[in-house]
Parts: sequence; C-alpha cells; structure tokens
Amino acid sequence: MVNKVVDPGLVKVIEEDIVPTLERDVPNQPSAAALAADPHLHRFTLVFDREGYSPQLWSRLKERRIAALSYHKFPGEDWATDEFMDSQVTLVNGQVATMSLAERGTPLSNGLWLREIRRLNPDGHQTAIITTDYGCDFRRLAVNMMARWSQENFFKYAREHYGLDRLAGYCTQDVPDPKEHRQSGLPRPRWSGAQCQRQTQQIDGRVRCIEYAADD
Repeated sequence: MVNKVVDPGLVKVIEEDIVPTLERDVPNQPSAAALAADPHLHRFTLVFDREGYSPQLWSRLKERRIAALSYHKFPGEDWATDEFMDSQVTLVNGQVATMSLAERGTPLSNGLWLREIRRLNPDGHQTAIITTDYGCDFRRLAVNMMARWSQENFFKYAREHYGLDRLAGYCTQDVPDPKEHRQSGLPRPRWSGAQCQRQTQQIDGRVRCIEYAADD
C-alpha cells in the first residue's frame, strides 16, 4: 500500500525504488511468454488511495505491465441507479456480503482507458473505483479496494493512541549546562548508580562491624 500525497518525489520513489523491488520480489509473476501472449495480463497490482491518482504515473505503470487500483479522484456525475445490481461478494475475512455494483469503461485525462466500478451505498453515495486490471472480476476488485479501510483504521488508531506520526518527525530539545544540571535536582543516572553502590557498601560495612562486635 502507498499512502502519501503524490508529488514528483513520491513518483520518483515509486518508479525507482518501490516498483523495481516488487518486480524482483513479488512471487508467482507471469512469465515473459505469458505477458506477450496476453496484452491485458499484468505482473501484480499496486493499490493507492485518492492521493495516488496520477494519469501519467498510471500510464507508465501500465507500460511496465503493472496494474493500478484506486478511488477515482474526479468521478463526475452520479450514474443512474438502474445501472446497479446487487452482487454477492466474499470479503477478505471470509464473510459474505451484498454490494450494489455497476461498471463502465472510462478514460483519464491523458487518454488512458480504465475500468470504473462504482458501489451504490445505502445512503445513496456512489464510491467510484478505477483500475488498469482488465481481467479480474469486478466484484473482487471492489472488495480489494474496500479492504483498505481496515488498514486506514489501523493507522488512524496508531496515530491517535501510539503517536505514530512522532516516529517520522523531527524535534529539538535544549540540553542544560552540566553545572546547572547538577544544581537543578534532575536525576543523573550514572551518579545515582554510584551513590547507590556507595550507600550499599556503607550499610554492608556497618553490618560487619555489628557482627564483629557481637562476636566479641
């Protein structure tokens, strides 16, 4: 999953770092002969959120035989409700559910032709999904896209409760002067350890003196 605002830096990272790594490491990719025999066959699929919408990037991915799947950032007008049909789908957790789905072909601004799949939600809102995967069943594509919600919920929870964003942040903190540090009463681990050891030795010495006196 790639989840970041698209800019030239991100596009460069995807094409020069992420994609070459996936091309090398993703298992069970089709052979060169299979790709040559089927112009719609792809090596694997990259799933983006709306911030990953980039017609130019998608065209270049298609040339590398990599499919893309995302929400449509500019879906336009709603489709007629009579285009939608209730479909039984199996969610990623194995649960069977019903989605009201419809499909059309649609071009991007650069002329790249896509499949557009829409889900009609109970409140009337239409969720638009686009993809360059021309062979997968439209129901499976809808399920795969909707499955991102579990990932988004995980990261949302991690940000709220575990300070996830702090891991990628930068901050500075003033370090006090050593003399001021000693006078401030702040804990000094090395000094505290030595002081504790000294006190232990003093107590041990007193115990030995008491034992010696008792023996006399």
